[in-house]
Amino acid sequence: FWQGGDYNYQTTFEVLLSKTTDLRRSACGADSSSLTCVTDLVLTVDYLVTWLKIYQRADGSSFYEKIFEKTLCGYVNEAFVVQDDWGILLTASVFEREWKPGFYRQDLYWFDKFGHLKGFLPLLGRGPQSFCTAVLDRPRESSKSFPVDFQEGLHVFFADGHGGIACVRLGH
Repeated sequence: FWQGGDYNYQTTFEVLLSKTTDLRRSACGADSSSLTCVTDLVLTVDYLVTWLKIYQRADGSSFYEKIFEKTLCGYVNEAFVVQDDWGILLTASVFEREWKPGFYRQDLYWFDKFGHLKGFLPLLGRGPQSFCTAVLDRPRESSKSFPVDFQEGLHVFFADGHGGIACVRLGH
């Protein structure tokens, strides 16, 4: 809490995501053989979001890498690191968390690992969105026919906040 002049300003700080991957159980390159795990950490302070990766070595030492830091239009509510190098999904809203039912809206942002905006989906309802990823492939030997517009690749399924489920294709 900070006071100055004739106004008060309150800052909110949150850890949105802390996800650890055990590298001893996954395939990793020869250059990272001394690493035992990596933790994705997403922090927010008001409209600012920071994505960090914290690496732990077998000898107990650790180091971090700042993936990116962005200022979004609204308070960041939810973060989801998409598998491998697909980036991160963030939801943010300009409304206060306890806004009137029916009027609250939040937006979905997709950033790659370099901090470039790859996609934007506005007007979602209240979260949590409960993101889930799936790779959809067309079966090679199948008697079933597929819709002409079926697209293979990585898809993200999530609650749209209005009672439905949405799907976004991120790519091949």
